[in-house]
Amino acid sequence: CTAWHASEWAGWDSNNRTENNCKRDEIFSSGERDGILATSDGEPIGWCQLLPRNGSKLVREMYGSGPHGGRCITCLAISPKFRRRKVAISLVQTAIRVSADEGYSYVDAFPIVGHQNPEEAWTGFESMYQNLDFELVSKHEKYPVYRKWIH
Repeated sequence: CTAWHASEWAGWDSNNRTENNCKRDEIFSSGERDGILATSDGEPIGWCQLLPRNGSKLVREMYGSGPHGGRCITCLAISPKFRRRKVAISLVQTAIRVSADEGYSYVDAFPIVGHQNPEEAWTGFESMYQNLDFELVSKHEKYPVYRKWIH
């Protein structure tokens, strides 16, 4: 998940795996913690990217700005063999807890509408956020904005 760190959409998807890994290394090396990694037996099984709500130009362009003091879930990826095992739910709950512990007021999410292919649901499914008491803030063509206030 490096797309939300890009300055514009044009060309971001032309990066290959090596280029994306280099960008990810840059992010980690800078000390920025932009997500939560789920592991099983020391192996990565899931990732939840968690950014300051107004910190990404592309998030603001796509969804507008949110109130001051929030975070947003911009990527939620689960290894295929660990899907339907509540890994995504655990990651989102951890994102909420970490955000609260760090003094943030809310977490926004941009889930996919309806039941789609899991490969396309890179922000999670709408029903999961509804079940976790996120409230619809604004409708969007494919990815509505849901919010959970935590303070």
